[in-house]
Amino acid sequence: MPTLDHLFSLDYHPKLFHILLSFTLLGLFSANILGPVLMAYILYDVIPHPYIYIWLLLHVLVIIIRFSISISFKKNLGKSKEIRIRYLKSTLALFAMTTTLYAVAMWSSLFYHASDLQIFTLSIIIVALSAGALATLISIYHLYVFFVLFMMVPLIAMFLYHGGEMFNIFALVLSIFSISTMSAGYKQYLSLKNTISLEETFQTIFDKSSDGIILIQNNRFKDCNDAIVKMFRYDSKFEIFNTHLSQFMPKMQPDGQNSMKKMLQTMHTTMKQGSHSFEWVHQTKHGDFFWVDIILTKIHLNNEVFIHGIWRDISTRKILEEKEEKSRIEIEQLNQSLASKVASEVAKNREKDQLMLRQSRLAQMGEMLSMIAHQWRQPLSAISATTNVLLLKNAKREYEEKLFNERLEKIVHYSQHLSKTIDDFRGFFSPNKKKTHTTYDDIIHSVLGIMDISLQNKNITLIHELTCHYTLYTYPGEIKQVILNLISNAKEAFEGCAIDNPTITIRTYAKDEKCHLEVIDNAGGISPKIISQIFEPYFSTKQAKDGTGLGLYMSKVIIEEHCDGELNVENTQEGSLFSIILTP
Repeated sequence: MPTLDHLFSLDYHPKLFHILLSFTLLGLFSANILGPVLMAYILYDVIPHPYIYIWLLLHVLVIIIRFSISISFKKNLGKSKEIRIRYLKSTLALFAMTTTLYAVAMWSSLFYHASDLQIFTLSIIIVALSAGALATLISIYHLYVFFVLFMMVPLIAMFLYHGGEMFNIFALVLSIFSISTMSAGYKQYLSLKNTISLEETFQTIFDKSSDGIILIQNNRFKDCNDAIVKMFRYDSKFEIFNTHLSQFMPKMQPDGQNSMKKMLQTMHTTMKQGSHSFEWVHQTKHGDFFWVDIILTKIHLNNEVFIHGIWRDISTRKILEEKEEKSRIEIEQLNQSLASKVASEVAKNREKDQLMLRQSRLAQMGEMLSMIAHQWRQPLSAISATTNVLLLKNAKREYEEKLFNERLEKIVHYSQHLSKTIDDFRGFFSPNKKKTHTTYDDIIHSVLGIMDISLQNKNITLIHELTCHYTLYTYPGEIKQVILNLISNAKEAFEGCAIDNPTITIRTYAKDEKCHLEVIDNAGGISPKIISQIFEPYFSTKQAKDGTGLGLYMSKVIIEEHCDGELNVENTQEGSLFSIILTP
């Protein structure tokens, strides 16, 4: 519900005053010309003529004054609230004069004993003028209410004064009519006011929108907002309206199509489908190109068909997209280059690992040749001694068949032992890289077959604690190299140490579904300062003994990368413990 302050406020929107001014001539014609002439004609034989002439002249005076005021105020109503209130008060004074003239005419008809028919006819004219005010005065509700009240109240009062059942009923009807028409008038006023407010809101949106808005009719710009003027770098919208459509775009679009032909196609698509959106390249007044995102919509205004367009500058986005695309291409090229470099480096690393593995194997081969020399020394000495005995017996002609057979069998035995040693050496360094089924037992027995004599010559006690007999699917030759390297390192750890009973223990066991193999010595352990470095390439504690520093590094690579296991080291109370963990 409207508040009293709102009802009595004289602060009307300028557009409402302009609507009132647009109906000024119609209002003057109906209220101060047509109505007075009809009433003068009806009362011409009732009221003295001089009074009628004076009454009509006063209406003419109202016409002149109101017309003059309307002209003088018309151009200034939008400038300030004070000017509008002054105009409103002036118009109210003229309406007061007009309604007073009508009241005088009605009461005069009563005092000069006009007939009931004449009085009813006069009242119909006043009611008609009051109803007509709904069209001419509704934009300024105060004027409308003032006019209706000051026209109807004197008429109702006259009917009640006149008396009679018919006049009393008519007075009641007019009272109800006055209240209902003012109520209906207020609703119409609110509707008109809201319409103007809504139009103003849309106009503000249209003018102040950051996006460009254009109305197009017959392929020409009909209206646009300030954003369009700024977007195309023109000085005013009127300059835009006087510029041909072809001047707003390059001859060809980026896709190679003619701009004018493509624009006409988009217009046709919009008219057919009702809406259409696309990206477009425009050019400013100065010839600079810029990208826009356009949404076209077919609309109807005042029974005419227009295309409503929204223009959004996306030049910044396009620049970012181009940079992003360029970056994407650069990244792809960089990725390709990196992939090539990574592949090259991986190949180099593999080649380096292979080289290290060969160096490690050569070092192990040197150690094994030394072990074989140890193993061969005794059999060769025995063969030599046996041969010398036989030669001596033969020289003395002391041939004994039994002795000769025994000695020859020993020579055969020693020769078989030498052959077996060669087979073990050849099998140990076999180039076969296929996975096979094996066990820790087989691997350890193969290694010890080569190292037993070497350990015995060093007076090193070897203890076997083999309790894990699971089958492994792995590379047995590579694991043999690792165990051989661990045992060799343990053997060398005793050199220069005063250990009463040097011992190497080889232990296998199963734990947590894993197969564990441990090589343990009692040589005092590894210094805590270097224990974290012993698996690094080219790190060795035996440079003086021509150590390569590759044995443990390659052992780590073999177990963890080739065999998917673990190779760890730790110190015990008496020495070091190397552990190999594989999955069966």
